[in-house]
Amino acid sequence: MNKRLLSAITIIVAFLAVAFIVTSKPNTQEKKSTYVPTVGILQLVTHPALDQIHHGIVAGLKSQGYSDKKIKIDYQNAQADQSNLKTMSQKFANENADLTIGIATPAALS
Repeated sequence: MNKRLLSAITIIVAFLAVAFIVTSKPNTQEKKSTYVPTVGILQLVTHPALDQIHHGIVAGLKSQGYSDKKIKIDYQNAQADQSNLKTMSQKFANENADLTIGIATPAALS
C-alpha cells in the first residue's frame, strides 16, 4: 500500500476515534452499561480504493479497542445510485448514529 495512503488512513482513523470517544458519552450510569454506540459508514460505490478506506476505518477502530461487542458498525453502499445515497444518509440521521463517516465526496456531502 502506498505510504501516503496508509498515512492518510491512519490520520483519519485516529481523528475518528478521538471524535467517537468525545461524542459517545451516555447520559446515565444505567445507560452506560448497556449502551452500544453506532458508527455509520456510507460509501457511494464499490471500488478497490474506497473499499481499502472502509477496511482501514474498521481496522483502525479495532486497533483502538472498539470490537464488535463495544460498537455497532452499520455499513451502507449506495452502488452508484444518488437516490440510494440520500436515503441511506437520511437513515443515519433519523437513527441518530453516534458517528457517520462518508467515504468519497458525494457520501460525505449527503
